This record gives sequence, C-alpha cells and structure tokens, in this order.
Amino acid sequence: MAKQIEANLSEDKDLLPHAKLQIKQDLKLFGQPIREKLLQFEQELKDRHVFAVWTSIFLGELFTRIFDIFLVATLEALDIVRLCKDDQESTFAMFASLYG
Repeated sequence: MAKQIEANLSEDKDLLPHAKLQIKQDLKLFGQPIREKLLQFEQELKDRHVFAVWTSIFLGELFTRIFDIFLVATLEALDIVRLCKDDQESTFAMFASLYG
C-alpha cells in the first residue's frame, strides 16, 4: 500500500509562494529515501520472522530426532547391561557348580 508524504509549512512564515513550493518539494524528495529504507527494513523484519519460524520448526524437529536417537541408544545400552548381568550371573553359577 503506497503512502503519501505530506509537507506543510506554517502560514505565519514570510515566504514567497514559490519558496514554499520549493521547500515542500525538497522535503518530499528528502522523505522518499527514508520511506524506501523503512519499507526495506519492514521487509527485512518480515523475512526474519519467516526465518525465525522456519528455524524454530527445524530446531524442534531436530531436537525431537536427537531425543529419539538418545532414547533408542539408552534403551540399547540398558539391554546390553542386562545381558552382561545375566551372562555374569550365569558365569558365576557355572563356576559355583564346578568349584562349589
């Protein structure tokens, strides 16, 4: 949506109409680059917001997958510990029956 830049001068100034017109035109020319920079900044903010949303989604998905991998690895490690414990108990039982 295009916005208009309006420049007004006080009526109590003793300026010729031509000078007032020139000042208004100069102010509009001065305002245009500022307006363009503000629009550029607005677009950058919108882009950053979109980037932040996508980053948030990506990181959420990444952390979920990392947690899943960690959970699976932990469960596998517990299974290995359980197997080792069972093997150790079996080994001790075997030695006990042989030498006990």
